[in-house]
Amino acid sequence: MAMCLSCGRQYEPPAGRFMLVCPECAAGLPQISVTTVLIGLNLAVFVVMVLTGVSFFAPTPEQLLRWGASFGPCDLGGEWWRLLSSTFVHIGILHIALNMWCLWNLGRLAERIFGTRTFLVLYLLSGLSGSVLSVLVNPRVIAAGASGAIFGVAGAMLPVLYLRPLPAIQSLQGRLGNLSVGGFVVYNLLAGVTHSGVDNAAHVGGLLTGFVIGLALPVQAAFRGRPHVWRTALVAAGVSIALGLAFTEAHHLHGSVVEFETARALLVAGQTARGIAQLESLLNRWPHDVAARYLLGLAYLDQGRREEAVRALEEVTHAEPNNADYQDGLGIAYVDQRRLPDAARVFERETVLAPHNAAAHAKLGATYLDMGRAADAVAALSQAVALQPDTASYHYLLGQAYLERQTFAPAVAEFNAAIVLAPGDVAAHLQRGAAYALMGRPDSARGDLMRVLTPPLQVSATADQQYRARRLLAGLRLPRFEVLRVGLDAPPRVYRCPAPQYPRAGAGSVGGAVTIEFQVDSLGMAVEKSGRIVSTDDSAFTQAAWEMILHCSYKPGILRGRAASVRVRQTVVFEPPR
Repeated sequence: MAMCLSCGRQYEPPAGRFMLVCPECAAGLPQISVTTVLIGLNLAVFVVMVLTGVSFFAPTPEQLLRWGASFGPCDLGGEWWRLLSSTFVHIGILHIALNMWCLWNLGRLAERIFGTRTFLVLYLLSGLSGSVLSVLVNPRVIAAGASGAIFGVAGAMLPVLYLRPLPAIQSLQGRLGNLSVGGFVVYNLLAGVTHSGVDNAAHVGGLLTGFVIGLALPVQAAFRGRPHVWRTALVAAGVSIALGLAFTEAHHLHGSVVEFETARALLVAGQTARGIAQLESLLNRWPHDVAARYLLGLAYLDQGRREEAVRALEEVTHAEPNNADYQDGLGIAYVDQRRLPDAARVFERETVLAPHNAAAHAKLGATYLDMGRAADAVAALSQAVALQPDTASYHYLLGQAYLERQTFAPAVAEFNAAIVLAPGDVAAHLQRGAAYALMGRPDSARGDLMRVLTPPLQVSATADQQYRARRLLAGLRLPRFEVLRVGLDAPPRVYRCPAPQYPRAGAGSVGGAVTIEFQVDSLGMAVEKSGRIVSTDDSAFTQAAWEMILHCSYKPGILRGRAASVRVRQTVVFEPPR
């Protein structure tokens, strides 16, 4: 035998059917279930969202806000209706599917226990409570979904199932076994703690409100007469007043959030001076608003107020040392001040905090490159490329680092990758041409450099880039050069050489080359009697080649911090006269 939840009489439920009330009471129940209507409304909103272009799986923040999601600056700035509308907006198909499944299972039971009207009040007040607590705890988080309301339904079931000795409920538990609403609540709260992107504040807000309502409101079997109507109204009014007070407190605590968004909108619109004034005014009243101080530091930086920017951003990173974004802003400010060691230290910290952030590794590598730490730059930029291989600028910077280390083949490979991803990248063509020249591949170098100086790349090439391309083209006349000594701090290099003079007689008109081994002294000059012919295509070229070498200037090699005399080998190429 079962006990009717509505009238309290015992009855025999039909075999195989789940019933909470006797057949007589069931005949008087509303034909339309509130649970079904709520599920229908949620699904209808989601379908219309998708039909108007919102992503089926992962709506963007902008799309969610357009459809009524909760967001502290909007809610506190006058759009209070978002506290309720957000409970009907969901973040993709998986989100709504899970919520509606939970609502279907919990809602039907709760609706039978509390009655249709009371259940609707419970659902709406729980949803509002979840939104209010979410704004109170996480004012800068965009929140959406019915989970706060559903937790409220579960919370209302807890005292009814476990704390109130209602014979009909005990009869129901006897027929269905232990109703594990408590397990549902504990599991989902723990899941909210261990998984990112879950608004547990909304869950807790709905749960607490539901618990209070479930403890205070009469259930169907006890719902008799006017006193119980007043009891329901008083409970609803009390919860509503509590929500109003909580929302007022949120406005008091987070009023700066509204001003923050106003300032950010001014900065985005290009009204930097007004945005800075708004942020300074905000911080006079809320000096501990770290996000506002961070934005102010970036605004100072944009205006060229470097010292103020660094001071603001240092305060921010001191207040929240584990925030990778704040470390990034301070690093950029240090680079702007050319405080490169400080910038490197901050970017190193950022890569520890956000090891999978390719941009952080790239900024660290670029800073190392500016400091002349090419080996460290290669390591950092290799990590950036591994994390985000489809970014042309990362390949370009890594090519630069390899070029600084004089490892030309990897440099060319990275410049190739940058050009594949960004065919119009003038800098990548220019640097690949430089690498080819240093590798002794003048034809390949000439091809890249001529691309920089001819349309379509010429149109976007700066005057400095075009000048450098011309200088590199002129430098292709310089002979090939090989250092025969290892262990140097820096090898000698060809600084300036005259063009080789083709012999007037004896060499025909086919051209040729001469390779000579000789000594470059500490002043950067060839030692006159140190020459030894390694190979020659024609003896007529030998004297002309040696004469040219004696008129060359070299950057001397460096050993233990001092200029040193170094043995080298140079090849002079003679092009046939035209």
